[in-house]
Amino acid sequence: MSNDPINEESTKGEGFTAKLFGHEITIWGNNYFRNIMVFIGASMLLYIMFQTEVNELFSKTFNRAEYEQKEKFSLHHQFISPIITAWDTIHDIDDVSKKNVRLVRDNIDDAVLRYENLKVDKLSMATQITWKYHLARLKVIEADKTSKIAPLDMSVKLLEEAKTNSNDTDNLTVKDMDFINGIQMNTRIKRTLLNSYALMYHISNDASHRILSERILKDVGGCKELISMYFYHEKIANSLGCKI
Repeated sequence: MSNDPINEESTKGEGFTAKLFGHEITIWGNNYFRNIMVFIGASMLLYIMFQTEVNELFSKTFNRAEYEQKEKFSLHHQFISPIITAWDTIHDIDDVSKKNVRLVRDNIDDAVLRYENLKVDKLSMATQITWKYHLARLKVIEADKTSKIAPLDMSVKLLEEAKTNSNDTDNLTVKDMDFINGIQMNTRIKRTLLNSYALMYHISNDASHRILSERILKDVGGCKELISMYFYHEKIANSLGCKI
């Protein structure tokens, strides 16, 4: 070791000294420390610029099951959305002269099978609620086509579960609640329950279903409010005593 005080002082000036538990620890080489800081700064900047891509790569690598469920959910959601949108504009699902009716009738069976077989248990609670809600809507469309009660029973079951989940704040993150409140999920659930019970009454002529549908209709503002929401379905409207 050099005894030259000038050399020793010069070398210390190039180092980085930190105190830890009462002891001084010196990391020699100021340039080395500076390079580390530059590298960290550049890495943080890249993460900010490509945050979505980095998070996706992380999920794909370390959360494979969640990543695959998210990808499949997104893919199938794109498939069912046009079917649901088309059904919302239909007056009569038996009027096959209409293009939107043919689209719904041709695709609803596959849509139900694919969507109900999705696994979503690894996804957020908001996504699981959304899945139940849209599957319930598909079941209503299936019942409209087939005039069977079973899909409507399933629809009601899914909607009640979705409603319970959406109000279970202990199992919802802040992000979940922001999403649910932002799209007014419980209002959407109520409207789909109305469709389910009204179709049940149309198919079965069971007075209990009429009572349940009328109760919900009153809650949403009656026929006037229903029609103002661009409601077109003759079967449901007739079951509720509303004119469209």
